[in-house]
Amino acid sequence: MLMTKPVLTDLQRLLLEALRKSGDWLTRPQIADAIQRESRLNPHDVNMLNELAKMGLIEIDERIVGTVRKQYFYRAVRQD
Repeated sequence: MLMTKPVLTDLQRLLLEALRKSGDWLTRPQIADAIQRESRLNPHDVNMLNELAKMGLIEIDERIVGTVRKQYFYRAVRQD
């Protein structure tokens, strides 16, 4: 069976490149800074990160901060 590379949008490529360049877990504000967003990621950016995770290109880690607040961390999956 022939495996094809997923087709990425420009935004998905930008997000993936920022995560690969970091080489470590990044929070949403850190990703926003890396892609030169004004202050934070918008909902479409978050949807694109979720799509990258579904494609197996990135990992998402959800951590509880304090008693109820969640913080999301993202990193690129290693390429072999």
